[in-house]
Amino acid sequence: MILPIKLHTREGLMQLWSGVQHYPKQLQLELKREIDRRNRLRHLGKPFTFILLLCFNILVSQNVVDTTKVYEHAIFAMDESDDCSVRAMSSLGYSYFKSHEALKEEGREDCTGVTLRTLLYALMRTGRVIEAAEVPLTNANRFIDKYAEKDHSYLLFNTRHVFTIKEDSNGVFEVWGNPEDRYAIVLGYIKLSNSLKSRL
Repeated sequence: MILPIKLHTREGLMQLWSGVQHYPKQLQLELKREIDRRNRLRHLGKPFTFILLLCFNILVSQNVVDTTKVYEHAIFAMDESDDCSVRAMSSLGYSYFKSHEALKEEGREDCTGVTLRTLLYALMRTGRVIEAAEVPLTNANRFIDKYAEKDHSYLLFNTRHVFTIKEDSNGVFEVWGNPEDRYAIVLGYIKLSNSLKSRL
């Protein structure tokens, strides 16, 4: 009998992962999602000011579309992790597989993050990039209030992560990324037009 995934320690999850091929597909997906979630939390770091900012951000947070779930089957099919750049690019209107291929052509290796330069080179091929700029320390909600303009999409980034802000069908901006991106610190953005000028 397997204990509920979330009750396992990280070490226990890794032991379960060693025999993942013997589990039903749904359990495999759940296990992969939980391991990825815990890995992301480990990378957040623990500087005191960062923790204070996270606590403050809870009060002014933004709802998030969890792209790990949106692209779950593609992630599983390609056995990917550390793929926030692929998911962010896919959220702009491209398939996960095309985004994965475009980033790979610019030098991304499977299951690794990318530099901002690599991401920009891949995005430049779309013909949609308007500008890339730094912003004073902020979060997604405050970015939407202060900087986001209608008919544009944005990739927000910090030193470890990138996620997407775009309009829903009602013209309201929403975050597409990891659930904790509602609290994420933002250091800069890439502004894009919403028109799909070229396919990847």
